[in-house]
Amino acid sequence: MLSMSTARSRVLPEVVRTKDGAEYPINANFRTILKILRLFADDDVMERQKLVLTCKWFYPETQPDDLNLALTYFQTFLKGVPRPSQTTHEVVREVKQFDYEFDGNEIWASFMAVYHIDLLEVEFLHWYKFQVLLVQLPAECAFNSKIELRFRDLKGLKGDRLTKTQRAKQAVQLPVKLSQKEQDVLAKLLN
Repeated sequence: MLSMSTARSRVLPEVVRTKDGAEYPINANFRTILKILRLFADDDVMERQKLVLTCKWFYPETQPDDLNLALTYFQTFLKGVPRPSQTTHEVVREVKQFDYEFDGNEIWASFMAVYHIDLLEVEFLHWYKFQVLLVQLPAECAFNSKIELRFRDLKGLKGDRLTKTQRAKQAVQLPVKLSQKEQDVLAKLLN
């Protein structure tokens, strides 16, 4: 169906190639991918608009004519992120561990401290490199410390230490996004 290729490396694709041999250059910069992921999380944007903008941002030169196929290529690109077989911690689990925006400050600080990469200043960082570097951050960095606190087991803690840890843990929990129906019910309860 789809193969990824690049002039520099087979690991870091710069184009998608269809079965019929058509090639579409892609914008694999981590900022672009984060922007697209943010777009798809936005319930206020219509699905058709999401497809159009994804094509515009991911395929900067020419886009596949079929928007659904273009989205399939994008999804294949996302699934193709190389994952190291062994890491000190697991980033992807059934339970969502982090959010790129909510945890953005800790991601930025950790990249600065560990890799000396300023994510605000770096001109281009391939999405696959960004993901591998994120997964390989050491346990004691700001990002992983926040995640560890988010999932910390409170068994065995008592008194003041339990209270402080509960407050700290609550402060780093991912925000819950309510559906429109849940928002309506909450609004009725609060009135």
